[in-house]
Amino acid sequence: MKRRSLVWRIYPTYLLIILISILAISWLAVTTIKHVYIDRLNADLKSNLLLLEPEIVRQFDKGDISGIDRVCKSLGSRIDTRFTVILPNGKVVGDTRKDPATMDNHADRPEVIAARKRGWGQSIRFSYTLKQPLMYVAHPIRSHGKVIAILRAALPVSKLNRILGGIYRKIIFGGLLIAGLAALLCFLIAEKIAYPLREMTQVVQEFAKGNLNERVPPQEARELSILSEAMNEMAGQLRKTIETVVRQKQELEVILSSMSEGVIAVDLNDRVMSINARAADLLKTDRDNVKGESFYEVVGNWRLQNFIKESLNASEPRELTILFGDAGRARLQLHSAPLRGEKGQRIGTVVVMNDVTQLHRLEKVRRDFVANVSHELKTPITAIQGAVETLQETALEHPEDARRFLSMLSRQVEKLNALIEDILSLARVEQGVEKKDIPFEKVSLTQIARHVTDDFRQAAERAGIALSFLSERDVLVRANANLVEQALGNLLDNAIKYTPRGGRVDVIVKSVENKAVVSVKDTGIGIPEAAIPRIFERFYRVEKSRSRELGGTGLGLSLVRNIMNALGGRVQVASREGKGSVFSLIFSLD
Repeated sequence: MKRRSLVWRIYPTYLLIILISILAISWLAVTTIKHVYIDRLNADLKSNLLLLEPEIVRQFDKGDISGIDRVCKSLGSRIDTRFTVILPNGKVVGDTRKDPATMDNHADRPEVIAARKRGWGQSIRFSYTLKQPLMYVAHPIRSHGKVIAILRAALPVSKLNRILGGIYRKIIFGGLLIAGLAALLCFLIAEKIAYPLREMTQVVQEFAKGNLNERVPPQEARELSILSEAMNEMAGQLRKTIETVVRQKQELEVILSSMSEGVIAVDLNDRVMSINARAADLLKTDRDNVKGESFYEVVGNWRLQNFIKESLNASEPRELTILFGDAGRARLQLHSAPLRGEKGQRIGTVVVMNDVTQLHRLEKVRRDFVANVSHELKTPITAIQGAVETLQETALEHPEDARRFLSMLSRQVEKLNALIEDILSLARVEQGVEKKDIPFEKVSLTQIARHVTDDFRQAAERAGIALSFLSERDVLVRANANLVEQALGNLLDNAIKYTPRGGRVDVIVKSVENKAVVSVKDTGIGIPEAAIPRIFERFYRVEKSRSRELGGTGLGLSLVRNIMNALGGRVQVASREGKGSVFSLIFSLD
């Protein structure tokens, strides 16, 4: 709806009041003048009747009825007034303008009836005799106390209208002139009232734009001066308040943005009040476009929807852990608390979402690791315990049995030692990553691979396996030499163990684009395709019985993966069952 300015709201009202006043005064003046002229005309007609009355009485006394008509015509023509003499029965015996014999009975005329009743009668009406409106005044003529006739005088109303018309024109012209001057004066007054308000409006618009340094100019009127001072003071207070709110909002925003937990606040109408970046990340939504939206549209997980809905109706904090994400692989720990306004009234709820997926996974890894270590330790310890008990009971009396059991004890101790060494190596690597104290330096991947290959030549010869080393050139990487040797040694050890006699193992060093790669390729038993995703898990064995026979601890490949993660590289495997495997350590050359 289009809004009018203050001037055009005040001005028409003032103008209307003035116009109504002028019209009222003009109407009153015209009415008063009209009545004055009518009264004056009435008085003149009465005077004329009183002047004519004696002459009419004489004519009646003489009994000369025709003389009455002559008197009416004679006197009426001289003073331009119509006189009519009417007998009590209504018959006209004299008239200035017409022949009495041709005139109707006048007993029913209003002025005649009034004259009979009250002595004087007056009316303004249309004359059917003269075919024009006339003003009539009638008076009874008495002789010897008896009404002998009704004497009536009349003047055309057109004369009165001409006189009043001139007066009306003067009044209308004067009224229009006054109205014009009043309209101009009203406009100037309205402008004077509206001007300071327009000034204030411009300043308030600047306030609305955030420019709170503007000030309303001083005003002359006391009321407007009080208002301008109040507005200036309000602007100052508002600026301080906004600065405080903005500062607090920025502080809150920094806190919420830096939190690793997701935070979402929902009001009692199920609308999102606030959401931080982490929560938007978890919910896979755009943080800037969800405020004011229903949380049912923002939150896609039904478990989280139910938790928020129940939290809105709860008066106490709540806590729950739910499955979240694709196929429920993630876990969210949820905490909610009632959200209250300034007066303590309930306005919604705030939900804190903590992704505990990694924590849960690590806890599961810890439990599995403890269970696996216990299981791996139990086997050699049980064998050692059995051998010791046998030696204590009977084997010492038979030297051959004693040597066999001592040999078994030695193998089980070696397994225990290897297992403990692998566990300690894993712990050292993980501890080094956590403390970030693994030393890095430029090392020759080619030299490290050649030395490790040389270290395993005798083991390969004993196993009847051909071992070779290939390198196109000297490849340098930034890494830790000891960890690279340990990882490559585990891969070579596995390759020799799981390659049948007569097979082949090749160690190859090369650079591909911006990557350095050292590969251990064998012609061994290979790995089933279904088992490849799990071979880097701790204590996972493809063939448990064969692995134990070969002295494997189940931690070698897990240790290789951890080492490569610590060095910022990765381990890659390609294998076909019965065809052999290729394990590659990949380093970045950047």
